[in-house]
Amino acid sequence: MTNIYTLFILLVFSSFAFAQSDSLRDYRWQIGYGNDPNYPDFGGTDFNFHETPVELTYNFRDLYFSLTNSSICDTTGNLLFYTNGIRICNSFGDTITNGNGLNPGLYAEINEQYGYKVPNGAFVLPDPGNESLYYLIHESIDICDICSTVTTFHFYFTIIDMSNPEGLVLSKNNLILQDTFDAGHSTAVRHANGRDWWIVKPRFDSNEYHTFLVDPTGISFRYTQEIGAAIDRNGGAAQAVFSPDGTKYARNDGSLIAGPQSVKLYDFDRCTGMFSNFQEVVIPDTSYGSGIAFSPNSRYLYSSVTAKVFQFDTEAPDLAASQQVVAEWDNYFAPYPFAANFFMMQLAPDNKIYVNCNNGVYAMHIIHEPDQPGAACDFEPMGLMLPTWNNSSLPHFPYYKLGALAGSPCDTLGLSVDVVEEVLPSPPDIALYPNPTTNQISINLERFGLPGTLKIHDALGKLIWSAQISATDNNYTIDVSPFANGIYVVSCQTEKGVVFSEKFVKQ
Repeated sequence: MTNIYTLFILLVFSSFAFAQSDSLRDYRWQIGYGNDPNYPDFGGTDFNFHETPVELTYNFRDLYFSLTNSSICDTTGNLLFYTNGIRICNSFGDTITNGNGLNPGLYAEINEQYGYKVPNGAFVLPDPGNESLYYLIHESIDICDICSTVTTFHFYFTIIDMSNPEGLVLSKNNLILQDTFDAGHSTAVRHANGRDWWIVKPRFDSNEYHTFLVDPTGISFRYTQEIGAAIDRNGGAAQAVFSPDGTKYARNDGSLIAGPQSVKLYDFDRCTGMFSNFQEVVIPDTSYGSGIAFSPNSRYLYSSVTAKVFQFDTEAPDLAASQQVVAEWDNYFAPYPFAANFFMMQLAPDNKIYVNCNNGVYAMHIIHEPDQPGAACDFEPMGLMLPTWNNSSLPHFPYYKLGALAGSPCDTLGLSVDVVEEVLPSPPDIALYPNPTTNQISINLERFGLPGTLKIHDALGKLIWSAQISATDNNYTIDVSPFANGIYVVSCQTEKGVVFSEKFVKQ
């Protein structure tokens, strides 16, 4: 049993190899305008999350950000490169070799000086097969005559080689897929194996979602899934995001015309890349731009309209009934007459949510305690005063810290880890019986001595049962008679992580 336990612990920690090495990828942010010697307030602002509170510095750089904003750091949290959707610059502020000309077309030419204007319009993924290479995922803006609005016809990837700090674009504007996409709402989440990535891109005016897999062989199309109601889009700015634990996906939709907003929530299976359990909440407020973000514990979902910020409890039986207003615009200006209202959102490395404004202002709002319900989330209007004006830019990051889904059928890679220093406790005396079983299983937890959560996942990695255990639970019996015949994984997670995982067969 000791050898089996030791092997399991090694596999659990090794499955988090990529998450550990990627945990500092979003520690440097860049926002704001390009340099102008005549108007020093219109330069750039850099965020450094290695410092607490976050350190802000003025950066006199030759690049404007608009709604499209993405960057990535190395594994120690030092900036590698950033992009405004048209140009890619390295940490020195120089355009990297072949780093001009993203998203070719008239729209890029018109906005070359000011940056691309697609929220969630770009993000960066480390290549799972090469530690020096990075995929920049980005998209075009196109006029859709049939749609009578702007949309996206081209979903691209660009490959950047950072084996040299100056950087090199190996290939750019490679077509992932051509279709009529919803502009923006592009994002990604780590695969349950802890190494690969799922990319999700919604179609325009539809309930269809294209799903792609990034693995060591490259980027491949997997399938298109129809789920929920068709989404009526008319060109507003909005976001899509996965929860930090990867189990949920949410999106909202701004509107260029008068009409209600809506928040859509889906469950997500990181093994299969499939959505389920569609929920929607209609918000009567009209807003050109709507931001969205999850709390660090993945329970609370925040969504903004121009004058309000809402919180939803995703664990509540009724998502709509859980809605609370946690902030209302109260004549905040920075400075007058430029309103410091509510726009895009991003969960930061300090576990706070930062909310920007849809005007050029020198302030951001902060949700200091997003894991707390209602007013306890501590929304601070204009809680961050910037050294320069910001023109609605906010970087978009996937949640790099997420690791493998321990105990799931997808946690199979057994990748090596170079930085595990924790001294593991002695293995508990655990037995699961009978196995195979028809009606119930019993688990012996003697010498365990810690409270935790027992979980059962099916062969696809879907959580189908869970229960809390106390420090005095020496034996625990689970009724599995309602389960379909097949293979299951029972695991126990405590504050120390997953401390055991065993397969059993229901027949």
